[in-house]
Amino acid sequence: KDANHPGELGVPDWAWAEWDAILRDRDRAYVANCAQWWSATGPIHAYLKRYRDFLVRERTPYLQKLEDESTLQKYKLQGIPTNDYRTTTDYQAAEDYMKMASVIFDRRENQPRCGSVQSCY
Repeated sequence: KDANHPGELGVPDWAWAEWDAILRDRDRAYVANCAQWWSATGPIHAYLKRYRDFLVRERTPYLQKLEDESTLQKYKLQGIPTNDYRTTTDYQAAEDYMKMASVIFDRRENQPRCGSVQSCY
């Protein structure tokens, strides 16, 4: 079994020191690039805006035409009033947008892994 912390059997202390240095280097790089990518004007938010625009302008109208028109025709053929019919495609688009945002933001680190403590593990 591998050691989980320095001093345990299985992994020499020099390896833990090197791993600590690697994690600190990773943290410095993440902090240096974080604002560039995650700011309100960064590429992550720009991508989410393009995705939202696609959902609103293209996919939702397409699905409404594809699904809602055929559903309304079926209701009319069966004599079912369609005055109170409400589409669900808007809700599907909102749900898909939230899922995409969740997938993206779940990958973002809340804080540097090492912080101000002496070791990163």
